[in-house]
Amino acid sequence: MPERSLLLDTCALIWLSSDAAELSQQARKAIDAADTVWVSAISAWEISLKVARQTLTLPMAPEQWFGRALEHHHLCRWRRSV
Repeated sequence: MPERSLLLDTCALIWLSSDAAELSQQARKAIDAADTVWVSAISAWEISLKVARQTLTLPMAPEQWFGRALEHHHLCRWRRSV
């Protein structure tokens, strides 16, 4: 059986981590059912920008939050190889 994997965008990562209603039940089920859930490294940059622009408030520094979010939700960091 082929592995089922997902790539979360930045908003999905934020919503998942904050248990926000914006993340649908269907999306939550897909995340739970996936063998591997990836998050792009660019999401860390986008989150840092949101914090710098004060459109997102986090309980800790963005880089620390990002690492903890990945660890807590068992997500994998994806980097595109050149």
